[in-house]
Amino acid sequence: MSEFPEEKAYYIQNSKETSRIASVYVSKGKPFYAQPKSDNFFQKFNLKYIDKSKGLCIITESITQDSAGLPFVQANAPVLGMQIPQEWTFKQTAIGHYSIGMFSNKIEYVWDLSRQSEDDHKIVIKPNTHQELQSWTFVESNL
Repeated sequence: MSEFPEEKAYYIQNSKETSRIASVYVSKGKPFYAQPKSDNFFQKFNLKYIDKSKGLCIITESITQDSAGLPFVQANAPVLGMQIPQEWTFKQTAIGHYSIGMFSNKIEYVWDLSRQSEDDHKIVIKPNTHQELQSWTFVESNL
């Protein structure tokens, strides 16, 4: 049995703020947010592994088929829905909990909630400093 989730549809839930799941506004498009379950968002994502033994995968929104991606890699860059698939790496942080990240210039960047205001829960990438590393849980979605 693998340490990583199987290839299927999931809600991607923040492990610290468990009411918040990865979300893309139906009406606004591309940026990823962490919001409570709602019909105002696309919130189901499919996993497709490039190399499951290394946790290397593509995360695709199940309705639009946009992939989680970045237009550029730098601290606080927003995770967006993109037409060109990008690869992400899972690292297990606890049983059933994973960081989601990618490497660029020998720096690991991981998904993080931006909280610039009380209402802003945009998902961005931040360098992994191993302090307060945010993790995510994959909750099965019955499509």
